[in-house]
Amino acid sequence: AKAVDALPPAPLAETAASPPPLFPTLSCSFSDVASEQATAGGGPFRDVTRGVAARAPLTINARSAESFETELFVGRCLLLLRPARREEDVFYSERLFDGRSRGLEMQVQGRFKRRPSGTVYLGGEVTERMQLGLVTRGLSKLILQLLVKFNPPGMHYSFGDREGRMLPHIVLPLWRAVDRLVASPPGTAPPELGVPLDESEAARSARKGGASLGEWDPSFTYSFSFNTGYIDLPHWKLHRLPMRDVYLSSFWSDSDLRLVVYEDAPGGGHAWRANRYALCVRITHSPAGGGGSRRQSSSRRLAAAAAARASENDVGDEADGEGGEGNSAALAASSAALAAAGAATLGVTLP
Repeated sequence: AKAVDALPPAPLAETAASPPPLFPTLSCSFSDVASEQATAGGGPFRDVTRGVAARAPLTINARSAESFETELFVGRCLLLLRPARREEDVFYSERLFDGRSRGLEMQVQGRFKRRPSGTVYLGGEVTERMQLGLVTRGLSKLILQLLVKFNPPGMHYSFGDREGRMLPHIVLPLWRAVDRLVASPPGTAPPELGVPLDESEAARSARKGGASLGEWDPSFTYSFSFNTGYIDLPHWKLHRLPMRDVYLSSFWSDSDLRLVVYEDAPGGGHAWRANRYALCVRITHSPAGGGGSRRQSSSRRLAAAAAARASENDVGDEADGEGGEGNSAALAASSAALAAAGAATLGVTLP
């Protein structure tokens, strides 16, 4: 906590008299990644880390950013969701959502505790390996090819492995993936959180279009945000895609989603024990909480049929790849939900 207090004071949107809205189908927390990585043994991530408690809860649509600290980063975070009805959260509707298509925005502000030696990635992880049948292949291949074609290089994805070494994930270099990024040198006040971050269009275009993957100075305070209009977390589905809505439980079962920022350790290969996490926010969906329908869509019925054939047509093991490298085997074995969720989580472009 002392390190957090040492950050320059960051002005936040004025405190509202009304409390944050409730999202009864969701629970959200900062993961204790150091304790998770210290667990012994192999096997499925959720089994290995079952006894590790969350570090602290994270309030969705909190009226001020909430503090966190990992071995790599110290800072504050806001996870903001569009309310079902504007009057449920006028506070953030006025500041962030009105006139914009985004349904989710995460804002992070803080400092690296040391200079990263590897690439810093942003993206999403799923807590269980995905076992997929042939039915999902065509749609998965299409979505991943679109992601590779219409976004900057550097995307990495995996669908998990039998040993539990690698979680299903899709990530991009943070420097290029975030929507807005502001670097505040020592002695300057960082930008306000809770409203769109003010990065000039010229700086944003140069950052996203350049060859650099980021130069991170531990003396600077970094503020960054990413947003998307593709994901509806309270209903645990992807929408506004060039296809019908995709219910995440159709492909993820009861897995949790982790929004992550991490340094890929040299030689670590994106393995969850080797990643050096700057931030890990774990989101759990519980449809019994109230609003989240997991009704069967036709895509879910197809996925169920594929799962029934998984023992003979399992294509979910050890599939991983780098975007743009033509890994056709991994593309053919990919999950439509993971690929679409990657687009949604990262806010990357779908045509």
